[in-house]
Amino acid sequence: MGADRGVSGENFIESLKQPKMLSVADGVILGISGCALTHNILRRISFPSCKGNINIDDYVYGDLSETLRSALENHNVVTVDQGERTIGSTILIGVKGRLFRMQPDLSVYESLDNRAIVGWGAPYALGALHGVSDMDLIALDVLGALRATAYYCPFVQLPFDLWTLSRDGVLSKDVVDA
Repeated sequence: MGADRGVSGENFIESLKQPKMLSVADGVILGISGCALTHNILRRISFPSCKGNINIDDYVYGDLSETLRSALENHNVVTVDQGERTIGSTILIGVKGRLFRMQPDLSVYESLDNRAIVGWGAPYALGALHGVSDMDLIALDVLGALRATAYYCPFVQLPFDLWTLSRDGVLSKDVVDA
């Protein structure tokens, strides 16, 4: 999973001190795009354990999703617009080598090709990764996609955070400043 550190408002763009990604349990990382309040809340709550030989689908669609929904509802991040609940954020969920997405409406799904791209630069990153089909190559080319995104999208800011989560839950982190 890769992310920039850009944050923007009506009349500013700046870089965040902390990554937009969180390691929330053994073998679980989150990437957050959108509302900064969502990130601030999720940094401070407890998440269910993902240790051992668990069923990842049950964990993500059950315990983890319910923890996320409850925390966001309890902190008044969830709003209702024309009868639809929304959080103003998209959350990527990496669990032991698999990638899920929690949409702003709080629904969760896993994409067929194990890739998900969110945020202002999503179209550029998706284009940069378009011809890459092998998952090992995608992992290597995330930095290239982030660089292409920063070139074309003014809201994408350095540094870039690159986190890799293996299928056995081992997390490695790298920060790229240029």
